[in-house]
Amino acid sequence: MRTQTVKLGLAGLMSLAALGCGGGGSTEDAAVVQNDAGGGGGPDSGPMQLCANVPTSGFGASEGRKLENFTLPQCNNEDYSFYNADFCAPEHTLTVLSIAAEWCVPCQMESSMLTDLIAVPYADRGVRLVQIVIQNASYGPPDLDLCNRWVNRFNLTHNIELIDPAGVTAGAFPSGSLPSTLIVDETGTIIYREDGATDGLVTLRAELDRALASR
Repeated sequence: MRTQTVKLGLAGLMSLAALGCGGGGSTEDAAVVQNDAGGGGGPDSGPMQLCANVPTSGFGASEGRKLENFTLPQCNNEDYSFYNADFCAPEHTLTVLSIAAEWCVPCQMESSMLTDLIAVPYADRGVRLVQIVIQNASYGPPDLDLCNRWVNRFNLTHNIELIDPAGVTAGAFPSGSLPSTLIVDETGTIIYREDGATDGLVTLRAELDRALASR
């Protein structure tokens, strides 16, 4: 396993609290509610659509804990919330949440495999892939230009690509090792975490297969 440790600048040290979830319980798994909390989207992005049945307690970073909601900008500067309509979709089963930095060589190697080994082969099994870039090549905050360059460089057109210039998601990845990856189930529970890259994404794919087989 190869890892690189995050070198935090001012933005990284400002580990902001993740944005709150929209609403409490719901009798419909696919229900969504309006939430006006933004995460840096464009002027026309409007309020986010959040699931009504997202977790409201039990948050943490370890396996078995709930992932707290966050809202971050996509490469087109539109907001994307973790517990949005994609999460509510009936066909959704698991989310692979990957964190990376431009300066991190293992992150680059892993990103080059995500489309062919995760996004495409698991799409018809309800797996959503979300990647967050947290720093640029100079250990500074990422911008939209980096987001788009990263997508084009690694052909990441089958996943959701986000940037986190303010360190909003730092609490979900406390080890400081990059890349770092979570698998989150349809209840918002972290069922697997991996700090560091493995050759060929072997362990991540094995865990995905195991989790999907139990559904």
